[in-house]
Amino acid sequence: MGKAERIEIEDFVQNIVERMETPEAFEKMISREEECGAQGQESRLRDVLKKEWPVDEKGERIYQITNIYEEKAEELLIVELYTGIHLENGVPCGHFTLYLCGEPDGWKLSETRMMEYLQNL
Repeated sequence: MGKAERIEIEDFVQNIVERMETPEAFEKMISREEECGAQGQESRLRDVLKKEWPVDEKGERIYQITNIYEEKAEELLIVELYTGIHLENGVPCGHFTLYLCGEPDGWKLSETRMMEYLQNL
């Protein structure tokens, strides 16, 4: 993965965090080409993601990208994050995974894979 692609992924993850509070903006970040049955409907993904992604005492989602790798067979990009803050020493703790798929207009959250992952937390 080149530096430009990594920056693009970092920007996408930041956009997820920023748009999570705005349903219309967040919905544009979800892949609708999958067999998810949600065509034209608001996804449950945003609500589940908001619930499962930890926030700090200020209500902000803390994260640090730790690993990005491709799963070529399924055409996915998997982004692993540290999330949350260890209160004693301020170091990110916990982990979270985002599943992204490439589309003509850029990266999107893979709704099917994300919902499977979130249901198994």
